[in-house]
Amino acid sequence: TFVKNKEMLAVQNSGISLFKFSSPIFVIVIVLCLGLIGFWQFVAAPMNKISFEANDLGRGHKKAEYTGALNIFGANDYIYFIENFNFNENYLTNTVIVKLKKDGAIDMRISSPSVRWNDNERRWYVENGILAEFSDEKNISVKEITNYPLDVLERPEHFMNRPLLDSMSLTEEMHWIKLRKEVNLNTNNLETDFHYRISYCFSGFIIVLLASLFSKFSTQSVLVVSLVMVIMVALLYYSILMMFRSMGDGGNMNPFIAAWMPNIIFAGLCFLAFKKFY
Repeated sequence: TFVKNKEMLAVQNSGISLFKFSSPIFVIVIVLCLGLIGFWQFVAAPMNKISFEANDLGRGHKKAEYTGALNIFGANDYIYFIENFNFNENYLTNTVIVKLKKDGAIDMRISSPSVRWNDNERRWYVENGILAEFSDEKNISVKEITNYPLDVLERPEHFMNRPLLDSMSLTEEMHWIKLRKEVNLNTNNLETDFHYRISYCFSGFIIVLLASLFSKFSTQSVLVVSLVMVIMVALLYYSILMMFRSMGDGGNMNPFIAAWMPNIIFAGLCFLAFKKFY
C-alpha cells in the first residue's frame, strides 16, 4: 500500500532505507516467532497428548502396559532381544542379552524368561535363565543362573516406547534425546525434529523479509505481484527445508545445521538483497 500510494518515495527521499523502515515489523515478527515456540511447549504439545489419549479411549483402546518386541543396541556393547517389556512392573519377558567383545565376537549370552528391575539397588536381575560364556580359546561354558545381577547401564526408561513426536514438548524431546544418547542409540531423527521445530517457528520471519523485498518490485498491482512472488519463493524455501531435514534424519548432516541451514541461507540472501538494492 505504501508503494502503491507513492508514500515509499517520500520515505526513501527522506533518507530512510527500506530495511530501517521495515525494522519495527521485523521486531514484532521475531517476538511472535518466539511466542510460537512457547505455544508449542505449553499449549500445542500437551493438547495433542490429551487429544491422542482421548482418541484411543474413544476407539476402545486400553492404555498399553507392554512395549512389544524390542531389539536394542545398548551401551558397553550389549545387545537386547526382548519379546515384551512391562513398564508398569518393570520386567522383561523372554529376553536374550548378548555381550560383545571389542572385535565383535560374542563374550557372553544370557537367555531368560524373566528379567526384573530392582528399584532399591537400581539394577536388573535375571530371575532364572541360562548363561553361556565364550572364551578367547573358543571354549563355551554354560550354566543355569538365578537372581543373577546384570552390570549394564540401561534403566527401565531406556526400554519404554517413545511417545509420538507431535505429543512431545521441547523439554520432553530433549529428555528422550539424552536417554537415547546414554545408551548409544541413534538420535538423528529426534535431534533434527527438535531443532526443526524451533527453526520452523522462524520461517514467518523469512516470509516477512521476502514480502518487504518484493513489495518494491512493481507499482502496478503490487499486492498481487508481491504475493505471487512470495508464494513462489516460499515454496522453494519449504522444499529446501524438507531436503535438509531428510539429510538430518538420515545422519548425512549435523541435525542442528540441517534444521537451521534453510533459514540461514534465505535470511542471508534477503539481507544481501536489502544491502544491494535498497
